[in-house]
Amino acid sequence: MSRKERRQESYSPLEELRMERTELTQDEFVFRCGFARATYQRWVRGATPIKPTPEQILALCRLCSISPKTLFQRLGFDTTGVPDDLPSHERSLRSDLELK
Repeated sequence: MSRKERRQESYSPLEELRMERTELTQDEFVFRCGFARATYQRWVRGATPIKPTPEQILALCRLCSISPKTLFQRLGFDTTGVPDDLPSHERSLRSDLELK
């Protein structure tokens, strides 16, 4: 089964981002983002809501070369108040994006 067929069979915005924006395997992506493999698989299946930590958000943005706002839009989050671009200091990004 091709990537496109797998994507159409089971839609996951996170998995779609990985396949569109990186050449990484799922294991490589999980490792580089700092996710637990089981957690990532639950997110992809839709068994639990996607709730990345601020550090994981930074990793996702870097790996996929997208802004936090674009990431949140792709994952279906409300983007009100989320900056369009990555701030120059990671500390301010962490406080701006802290999920509660």
